[in-house]
Amino acid sequence: MSGDKWCFDETMTLDYAMQILGVNRTKFEIRNMVKAQSSMVSQWLATKYDTQLLESGKFVLKNWKKYQTACNEYRDKRFRVRRA
Repeated sequence: MSGDKWCFDETMTLDYAMQILGVNRTKFEIRNMVKAQSSMVSQWLATKYDTQLLESGKFVLKNWKKYQTACNEYRDKRFRVRRA
């Protein structure tokens, strides 16, 4: 990935989707975001950032179990560092 926070020419991976969406987002939150971003008006007004949100949201919904596992690992790793 380039040094840019939002690199628009990359193929979607789980790590990249997590970077865009964040960690520990709920399924209904992502589903509603995808539904809103998919409407005709939203597509017409969409920026590159909105398009990336839509792509990453669809990717995460298709790979929900992997997203949950990765979020849990991230959270566990973060709290282990705090306790130590």
